[in-house]
Amino acid sequence: MSGFGSHNDEGEPGAMLREARLALGLDIRKAAADMHVGAVFLEAMEENRFEAFDAPVYAKGFLRKYATMLGLDPGIVISCYESRSGGPREPTLIPVTPAAPKTRARWLARLRWPSRRAMVLLLGFIVLLGGGYWYSGYRTEHARDVSTVARAVDVAEPTVAAPLVPADVPAQPATAAHTVAAIPVTSDPTGPPPAAVLPTAVDPAADTITILGIKDAWVEVRASDGSRLFYDHVRAGELRSVRGQGPWGVYLSDTAAVEVRLGAHVVDVPASKRTGSEARFGLKSNGTIL
Repeated sequence: MSGFGSHNDEGEPGAMLREARLALGLDIRKAAADMHVGAVFLEAMEENRFEAFDAPVYAKGFLRKYATMLGLDPGIVISCYESRSGGPREPTLIPVTPAAPKTRARWLARLRWPSRRAMVLLLGFIVLLGGGYWYSGYRTEHARDVSTVARAVDVAEPTVAAPLVPADVPAQPATAAHTVAAIPVTSDPTGPPPAAVLPTAVDPAADTITILGIKDAWVEVRASDGSRLFYDHVRAGELRSVRGQGPWGVYLSDTAAVEVRLGAHVVDVPASKRTGSEARFGLKSNGTIL
């Protein structure tokens, strides 16, 4: 290969490349396949048609790669090219006056649209959010309807609230134990809530659950077979009583808004049965929390 490197700078680069390829016995298409380029580029270099390349820098790059593959000295081949072309060895940098920046176009170019997975997750989140909003509105409307019915009953009978008795318990004659205790309410709405005082006429029987409203709250009491004994909106100052055989299931929408007694025993709801202000627990006939 040293013989090919001995050509002076006045030789033609195309002739040097062609002679080296023929000496190696390479077909031009085989050489192009080895370089992973089109055969038209090798033909242009061997025929000194360097105008086929977009710029001198590309021509030099192809010459360097082709000469290296054929075992020639790339520096000698490129020197022949530069002497033949008569142009400068390095391109002259021409200052370019920058145009006014297109802020909007650059902003759009940098904008990255979210992936399909992100769009699916966002759509699922919107659906869940809409479902939660609808469900909360449904519960509020249901509570408003029940409250309206309870208020209508209270207006018709402002002083007496009849206890709710399950169907399997025989009817009991009305006694003073089921009379709603009227608790005075202070005229100052910002003052402390009225003291929760149980009247002495409450039946202390162990099968009677007494509910005293300190603030407005929803209360539900279920029998051991799952049937609902009581479900109502208890307001501040109201006293309700439920009779039946335990154990019971009790739900309080606000543990601080009501006081629950089993007979004369105040039911203390443990923290483990609370979820925020709500509480859901079982209550045995002896006052034990399940």
